[in-house]
Amino acid sequence: MSGPKVVRVVTREERIARGRDQLAQLDHAMANWSREGQRLGQLDQATLAATRERRAGLQALLEADRFDALQRGAAAELAFLQGDLEACRQRCAEQAGQARQQQRQLMQNAATLRRAAQQQDQQRDQQRDQQRALPADLLTALQAIEDGTLRGPQAQAALARGFTLMAPPAEQAALSDAQRALASALSAGVPTETLAQWQARQPGATDARLRQIDHHIGMLEALDDHAAAASFVARAANAQAETASARRSMLLDSLLLDLAAAARERQVRVAWLLRLDALAARLDSLGTWGSGTLDRDALALRKAIDIARQPADATAIGAQCEHGEAMLETLLQRQAALARREAVLGGLASLGYEVREGMATAWAEHGKVALRKTATPGYGVELGGAGDSARLQVRAVAFSETRDTSRDRDIETIWCGEFSRLQALVAQRGAGIEIERALPVGAAPLRVATLENEPAQAAAATAAPLQRTLPRA
Repeated sequence: MSGPKVVRVVTREERIARGRDQLAQLDHAMANWSREGQRLGQLDQATLAATRERRAGLQALLEADRFDALQRGAAAELAFLQGDLEACRQRCAEQAGQARQQQRQLMQNAATLRRAAQQQDQQRDQQRDQQRALPADLLTALQAIEDGTLRGPQAQAALARGFTLMAPPAEQAALSDAQRALASALSAGVPTETLAQWQARQPGATDARLRQIDHHIGMLEALDDHAAAASFVARAANAQAETASARRSMLLDSLLLDLAAAARERQVRVAWLLRLDALAARLDSLGTWGSGTLDRDALALRKAIDIARQPADATAIGAQCEHGEAMLETLLQRQAALARREAVLGGLASLGYEVREGMATAWAEHGKVALRKTATPGYGVELGGAGDSARLQVRAVAFSETRDTSRDRDIETIWCGEFSRLQALVAQRGAGIEIERALPVGAAPLRVATLENEPAQAAAATAAPLQRTLPRA
């Protein structure tokens, strides 16, 4: 099968570039994962060290030219980092939400306890009993809990002390044995309510909307949007302070809708900005391009990245980011295509074909290029391939319509052996040429090609036999 062929070329340079691109994405994801995990207090040093060790292993795969293993490993590591960071944020939001629920219950319990103490004080005033239900320092602490300035274990201790002081005096000693037996029989099977259970059934403590609001506020904080979270905390406090139940319910519903939308928008925005930063890191990892066209395209991509950072709307950022990613993919394909052309041209040069400077660029611009060989005058090979596809067309060609066509079959046979040698030469450079489709020798007429940038005198000599005038006798 040494007639016209469609072949697929994959170069080592192309696979190295793809590997570096994957590692650049991974490095950016690792840096973000480490930074955010430590900010949220959700990352331990053992996990960080294990991740760095796996990253070093992937680098070793690249250096050993194990590109397929690198591709699988990098994809798995990226998925782990993204999933683990999302799990960290969810845990952080859940913890923050639970802390707010506990604080809200503390505030409600403090208010209930203080009102109960005031009622007892009023009753004792009427009975001219000057002893107060709760001491002044404890009342001050309860007020601080209601205001939100006293939190955590100190608030819990103050409430426990208050409930202890408010409990009725023990009457156990004044009861007879018969009375105690009767009380025990009546209380059999009746569960004893704990302080936590009592706190949980207080008004507003079980409102599902408040739990959702707490979770969304925690997610905003986990996404590092503390300004927005603070504004929603203030709205939540105002809604809970509303005494009219209908208006309170309306305020909570409106707050929940706004808060859910804000949390979603923030999540989307953070994700797009992360992809945008990763795009810039990927572009930097590719280094120099070695082509004026590619350099111009890389500069255009850098400008596109800068423009994408400007919109405040997450949807606009996303559209610009996807445009930039498409531009980078085009750059990678063009860089790979250039490496493929140079690999094939380098192999043909080793086989004795005339390869001139700029042929790779001319091939890219015109979609094909023809090369001649001194050993087979009037014949050569033509290389074609539209765009940046990995598929190329190779075929033996002639450079003149007025030729001895009986040689065409021999030229194709010679090209058969040369093509096998070309495959071996390209393989030595870490690339590969695979035949996807081929025609047998003589299946199609030999195509007549034109040499690009051929000097006029040489072109005329190639196009027609040299004519000489003999001197007259």
